[in-house]
Parts: sequence; structure tokens; C-alpha cells
Amino acid sequence: MSKSEQAMEQNDNQLVAHAEALQDLLRYHAASGEMRNHLTPEVIESLAASGLFRLMKPIRFGGTPTDLQSVLAVTEALGIADGSAAWVVGVAATGAWMAAHLSDDGQQEVFGGTPDSRIAGGTTEVPARRVDGGLRVSGRWSYASGADDADWAAIVATLQDTPEQPATPYWCLVPADEVTLEHTWETVGMCGTGSNTFVADDVFVPERRMLNLASLIDGAAPTPHDDEVYRMPYAPVALVGILGPLLGMGRAALELVTAKAEAKAIRYTIFDRQSESIGVQLQVADAALKLRTARLHVCDIAQVTQVAAHAHTLPKHIERAAFRAQSSMAAQCVISAINILVNVHGSASFAKQNPLQRIWRDANTAARHAGLNAAIGAEIYGKALLGIGESVSPIV
Repeated sequence: MSKSEQAMEQNDNQLVAHAEALQDLLRYHAASGEMRNHLTPEVIESLAASGLFRLMKPIRFGGTPTDLQSVLAVTEALGIADGSAAWVVGVAATGAWMAAHLSDDGQQEVFGGTPDSRIAGGTTEVPARRVDGGLRVSGRWSYASGADDADWAAIVATLQDTPEQPATPYWCLVPADEVTLEHTWETVGMCGTGSNTFVADDVFVPERRMLNLASLIDGAAPTPHDDEVYRMPYAPVALVGILGPLLGMGRAALELVTAKAEAKAIRYTIFDRQSESIGVQLQVADAALKLRTARLHVCDIAQVTQVAAHAHTLPKHIERAAFRAQSSMAAQCVISAINILVNVHGSASFAKQNPLQRIWRDANTAARHAGLNAAIGAEIYGKALLGIGESVSPIV
């Protein structure tokens, strides 16, 4: 291992250690963040102070362009304590990775002010009109996780220069103070993500803050400084950023239930301790194996993508199709495991003071993200295996 690789590994280990050191604070504030419908200021400040909003940002701006395995490890560690906080960090890392493909001028504007700047946004495609030097757009973009504390709003605008041409979607960045934030995020799970709605009224976006969305998805977007981490397609980067939190929530549920099983009785049975029951032992093993299965799938996505980037290539189409199916299967494995653990723990799982009920709600909400749709993921992979060229999603 070279000195640079050793330094990167040491830095990545430090990031995970920082995430683990925040777990008690995140647990303490999780209920408050849920009531507020966005993370508390103490959590945002602590995440920033620990350098976790620098993930995937260019190093020349004080960022940490780490690999996908490390993003996974960091978000999983955070997810053990609070799925919402982990999700916001993962989504922000994806936004930073996307912005790192902007021109030098665009990157300077977005990252130059502070290495802890945050990006949140939605992916709804809204028609825009071309003007001198950029575009103007009006519209709404929902599901903008971390929007309350974002410095930049990421929006998707489509341009159609002539009637004969298909509309081209662009990923754009707008200063958060140039758009309105509507608090539309009223859910029973992942409340703390504050995934609210950005609203723009004839906002100007200069060309330096625009990227062809298809080039990001395909892995063909320009990389001004050609760092390895930016030579990847969009889908695996985005998927790892939201799967890490889910893996963390699963681990948290397993740790909580197994710890309580040492002293918790099974009512109306001979068992003074759940751990003495063969039925409980079998269920706990089943849940743990499902979580291991989920983690193996997600780690495979990260590793295959990273190896391809290191070789200056892109994952093959069949591999990228598999990523979508693996991602949805991993999500389903996590919520299946948590459901088993809730059954083991019993009705006490749903006591308001029991964090297990929030984990159950958060995981079941997170697993329904559109990118984790199990039927779509399986169809994409099945078509690829059978050589059927029909596309059911642009994000592969």
C-alpha cells in the first residue's frame, strides 16, 4: 500500500470514528428532531464540526473525496443512532459529489466560501427557458432532505431548444436564499430529514452552475481534476448514500433487541428471559442473517463501482442493472429483519419512549424511497439478464 493510500485509509478511519463519537448526541436529539421535522441545530453543528459535511467534496476546497466504502461506513455508523441524521449526511455527500463535476468557476462559487456548505434538493423535472448566460426557471422540488439547513438548492430543469429535439434535463444549483422553502414534510417516519419543498419563481441559473443530468447518470460528466472518486456513474453513489443509514437502523434494532433479551421475559410462558427460548434464538439468527445479506449487497455495489473507477472504466450495464436490484433487495432485507425483531421484542416495541418504534417507522419509510422500489429494481435486472433493451428507468 502506497503512502497516499495509507493516508487515505487513516483519514477514512478517522471519519468513521468521528461518526461513532457522535452516536450518543444523535440519540439524545433524535426525538427532538422528529418533533421539529428537521435536525436540531446541535446535531447540524456537531456533524459539521466533525467534518461529515465534507464527504465527497474536492480536497482543494477542504473536502474529503473519500471512496464509497467509507461513505457507507460513516452513514451506517450514524444510522445506528439516528436514521434521519445519517440520511441527511448521505444525501449531502451525493450532492457534493455531483457539484464536483461543475466547471472550476462553478465549484469555486459553491465550495469556495466554506468546506461545510450543504446541498439539498429534489429531482422533479421542471421546464425552463434559455436566456443569455444560462436559464430561468419556476417550479417546485419536493423531498429535499436537509433543506432547512442547506446553503444550496439543487433543482432539475429541462430545456428544449427546438420542437424537434427532446427536452434535456439539467441538474442546477441555486443559492438557498433565492428560493422559498415550504414545510411540506409531514410523515410518520424519517421526520428529522426535513425533506421539504423548494419553490422557485423565475430564478436565474448561470451556466457554471448547470450540469447535463444524463452525463452524470451515465458517468460521462466532465471531471475537471479527474479525481478517482468522480469517475463513477450517479446511481451507485446515490444508492450507497441512502442505504448506509438503513443498514445502521437495522444494526441498532438488532443490538437493542438482543441486549433486552437477556432480562426480558416472555409473558404467559415458562421463559423468564427471552434469550432462553429456541423460538427467539431462531428469529434473532434469521434477522441477523438478513442484515448480513443486506450489507453484502451494498458493499458489493460500492466495491464494484470503486474498482471500475480505479481502472478508469465504468461498471458494465449488467452490473449497473444489478445495483438497482441489489439496492432494493438490501432495503427489503433490512425492514424484514426489523419486523422480525419487533415481533421478538413484542408490544413494548411501540412504547413512545422506546427507540425501537422510531427505528421501525424510519426504516419502513426510508425503504420506500423511489430508488429502492423492489419491483422496478427486479424488472431492470431481469430485462438486463434476458437482453431486453427496453428501459423502465433512466437511472441505471
